[in-house]
Amino acid sequence: MFSFDNEPHTNKVVRPKRKYHILLILIFILGFALRLYHIDFLDLWRDEAFSINVASQPLHKVIEITINDMHPPLHLFLLNFWMKLFGSSAISVRTPSLIFGMLTIYFTYLLSTLVFSKPTYRLLTALFTSINPLFIIYSQEARCYSMFTTFTAAVIYFACRMNSKSRLSTYFYFILFSILGLYTHNLFPIILSSIMIAILIGILYPTSHRTKLTLVFRHGDFKRAAVSYVCILICYLPWLAIISKQYARMGTEGFWLQFDPIKDVIDTYGWFFTSRSYNRSFTLLNRFAYSFIRIFAIWLSIGGIILELANSTRHSPKLSWLVLLMLGTVFLISLKSPLYFIRYLIFVVPILLILLSYGIRGFLALLGRKLAIVLTAMFIISNLVFYLTNIAQYTYKAQYQKALRTIEFDPATDIILHPHAVTYHSFNYYSDLPNYIYDPKRGIAYFEGLAYISEQDYYDGHLEKFKRIWTLNLWNNNNFEKKLGTYGFEEVETKRFGNGLFIRLWAKKQMKSTPQEQIITPASRKSKNKV
Repeated sequence: MFSFDNEPHTNKVVRPKRKYHILLILIFILGFALRLYHIDFLDLWRDEAFSINVASQPLHKVIEITINDMHPPLHLFLLNFWMKLFGSSAISVRTPSLIFGMLTIYFTYLLSTLVFSKPTYRLLTALFTSINPLFIIYSQEARCYSMFTTFTAAVIYFACRMNSKSRLSTYFYFILFSILGLYTHNLFPIILSSIMIAILIGILYPTSHRTKLTLVFRHGDFKRAAVSYVCILICYLPWLAIISKQYARMGTEGFWLQFDPIKDVIDTYGWFFTSRSYNRSFTLLNRFAYSFIRIFAIWLSIGGIILELANSTRHSPKLSWLVLLMLGTVFLISLKSPLYFIRYLIFVVPILLILLSYGIRGFLALLGRKLAIVLTAMFIISNLVFYLTNIAQYTYKAQYQKALRTIEFDPATDIILHPHAVTYHSFNYYSDLPNYIYDPKRGIAYFEGLAYISEQDYYDGHLEKFKRIWTLNLWNNNNFEKKLGTYGFEEVETKRFGNGLFIRLWAKKQMKSTPQEQIITPASRKSKNKV
C-alpha cells in the first residue's frame, strides 16, 4: 500500500486516491485513541493544578494573575469557558489539549503537502505525528503546549502558502493564528521573527518564478506579508509591554532551568522523538524500542535536514532553515535566560517529523523498497510499544489523590503545611482541607505560581499550639522539616507517593502515638474533582 520509491521533482500536486483518504482517517483515529487512552491516569501536577485554579477565577482576576506570571492568558480563558460547560475533572480540563493535539496532526499533514507531492510521505508524516510520544503526553496535559504547537504548525503552513496567487483568506488565517499563538505562549514572537526572516530571504516560497533573493523586497508577496505583520503587531501591542516586564524579571530573578549548551542540545533533540531519557528500569523490550526510535529518528531527521538544504530546487519551502532559525534563536537567548527545554521547544517537532519523512525518502529508498518498509514499520511499532508499555503505564508524577486519602486530619489539633508552593496548587485542586504555606521569609519564586498566592495562603502563627503537623514535600527537601524539631515535634510517619511526593506526620515529642480522638477524614468535598 505504501510505496517508497523516490518521487520526481514536480510542482504538480498529486490528488490522493481514495485509499489514502481512508488511511488518513485511520491515522487520525489512531491518534485520537492514543491521546484518549489513560488521559486521567496521572494526577494533575503543579502546573496543571495552577492553570485550573487560576482559570476558576473571574476573567478580570485571570488577567491580573497572568500579568504577574509567565504566560499569556488565552489558554486560561479557554479553560475558564470550558470548565463552566464541562466541569473541572481531570478528563474535562485535559480534553482541550487532546483536541489541539488532533489539530496538530491535521496542520502537520497540511504542511507536509507543501513538501511532498507523493501521498505516501504525507501519510507517513501524519502517522509519525499521531504516534509521537511527546505529542501524546502534552495532548493529555491541561497546559498550553498542545495549543501552542497547533498554532505554530498552522502559522507556518499559511506562511508557506503566502504568494502572489494566494487568496486573502490565506493572509487572514496567518494573522489569526499568529495572534492566537502570541496570546498562548511567550516564545511565539521567536516563531514569527523566524518566519519573517525566512520570508525576507525567500526560503518559504515554493514558487519557482523568483530567482534572485533581492526580488523579495519588491515582490507583492513581501508587501502583503508586511501588511500582515503590521496587523499582528497592532493586535499584540496590549501584551507587548507585559511580556517585556516578564522577560526582564526572568533576567533579574532567574529561572528554574539551568543551561548546558552541549548536553541540553543533544538531550533535547533525542527527547523530541522519545519524550524522555533512557532509564535502567526499562524492560528489554522497552530498551530496544527506545534505542531504535532514537537511532532511526535522530539520524534520518538530521539526514532530512542535510538533504533539504542541499536540494537546489525551489519546488518546496526550506523548512530546515526555519527550524534552525528557531532553535538557534532560543539557544542564544538561553545563554542568558535558560529556555532550552523540551516543552518550550515542542513547536519545532512538526517540522522535524516532516524532515524525518524527507530523510526516509532520501536515504532508505536508496537501500531498497523492502528494507525501507521493514525499517519504517519497526520505527512505527517501536513508538507504539514504547508508549503503550512504558510511558502510558509509568506514574512519573506525584500521586496526590492517593496521598491525600492517607491524611487523617483533626481540625482541633492538626495543621497541614507546605514548605513551598510546589505541592500547594495540586493539594488545593484535590482537597478542601485547610492548608497553608509555611514560608516566613516569603522566598517563593515567581515561577512556582506565586501570582496566584495571597497572604491568606501563608501561615505565620505559632506551631507549638498544634499537636500534630502534616507536611507535604516534593523531592524530599528536608530544610523546612528539620526546623520542626526545634518546635518540639518529631517525625512519626513518612510515606512516599509517586515521583518524589512525601507526606510526613509530625507529633509533639510526648505524643508518640496517634491520639484516640475523633478523626475527621476528607470525606466531604465541594466538587467532583476533590478526593
